[in-house]
Amino acid sequence: MCHFSDCCACFVIRLDMWLMAATDCLEYFPDQLIVITGEHLSQQCADEKQRMNMQKRLLFDTISKYYSQERDPLLTDRYFDIHMGIMELFEKDKGHQAFEASQLCLRLLEPNVRDELRRLLAFMAVAAEPEGYRLQKQYDNSSVVCRTFQKAIVHNKSMSKTKTDQLVLFLMENHTELFKTPVSLIETVTKQLQTLQQGRDPDTTAGRSSFFTSSAPVEFHPAMLMHTVSKFSF
Repeated sequence: MCHFSDCCACFVIRLDMWLMAATDCLEYFPDQLIVITGEHLSQQCADEKQRMNMQKRLLFDTISKYYSQERDPLLTDRYFDIHMGIMELFEKDKGHQAFEASQLCLRLLEPNVRDELRRLLAFMAVAAEPEGYRLQKQYDNSSVVCRTFQKAIVHNKSMSKTKTDQLVLFLMENHTELFKTPVSLIETVTKQLQTLQQGRDPDTTAGRSSFFTSSAPVEFHPAMLMHTVSKFSF
């Protein structure tokens, strides 16, 4: 795999947070696209500010074009019920439970998909900043970013546009915390490990979280998570 940082990071002078997030996002792109992007970034420009703006324009166009291709969203329909349950929690002003359920849902993703989503959301968050590089004159950055990458993250005709917008905006604005392991999960695992050390059966321990499978105390699956989300809703 060709690493973008090895190919053309030297052409991105004085990396700011915007450019760092963009180059980090490109790590999952095809080698040929990375090489071509690096060649374009190497083009010289006398004015440093103009050069940086050109680089940002090129990187945003490259990333948006890649994710506008026909492909499965990073949050697949397999977890659609969970996504809908999370949005219902928000509607009922149960933000803490919705946040924790989102953290657990992201843990269900394949490691490479989870990492790619993390990188994309980090780039989106930086590109959406109102004081940052202006992506379009007629729209604010946040609207442009959400509209551009929405289908790459979640795309289901059964979810209304309003809820889809809310979900993507929530993921983008909270990306730094959402990919951390939920505190409740850490506490549950710690308690079960202590139970095992004491020679007791963790399956019979009171307070065992409902998103764990009976066969593996540190694993959980979509059905159990959906059950947990449903319990939060009441």
